[in-house]
Amino acid sequence: MTAKGIEAAKELAEYVDFGTLGTARLIRFLEGVGDHQHSYQMGFDYYLHGANESNCDFRLFRTKELTAAWEKGRKAAGATT
Repeated sequence: MTAKGIEAAKELAEYVDFGTLGTARLIRFLEGVGDHQHSYQMGFDYYLHGANESNCDFRLFRTKELTAAWEKGRKAAGATT
């Protein structure tokens, strides 16, 4: 999802009563996986613990940069074990 799409979803959340917790979860879901550090950590986790829903979440791979960060984390874990 693009930054513009996330902003649109946030605006929608202001008008639709999801409740405080529901709105926070919606925003966290939309933004949640999108930074390089998180992708790196999930690649590292993948190497150590195998595939699971968290470390192979499709949002980790939505850009080439995030995919590269995930791969870098996986390789780093392999170098430390």
